Amino acid sequence: MKRIIYSIFLVFFITLSVKAQNPREKLRTFKVAFITQELDLSPEEAQKFWPIYNAYNKKKAALRKKMGEEIHQKIKEKGKENLSEKEARLLLDNYMAIKAKEN
Repeated sequence: MKRIIYSIFLVFFITLSVKAQNPREKLRTFKVAFITQELDLSPEEAQKFWPIYNAYNKKKAALRKKMGEEIHQKIKEKGKENLSEKEARLLLDNYMAIKAKEN
């Protein structure tokens, strides 16, 4: 019974919050609801889980941004047709190192 009430409350809250948000926020709200429901988090567990998950996502986004900036800057400077094999390999190695760090 408690689970049913919690699920109804969650759906109601999502419906209200989605109406006043931009598309990115809507997606984030649905993601939070989906993960909460799939992990079957109690309110206490959710309070502990979400700060850790959000910190993880911020670090992951920062790594992706760094990767994008480095690669795009190098390609912008030289042009993708003008990159040497060595430079392209270095960019790829950097990309792979950042992806490994991200994982």
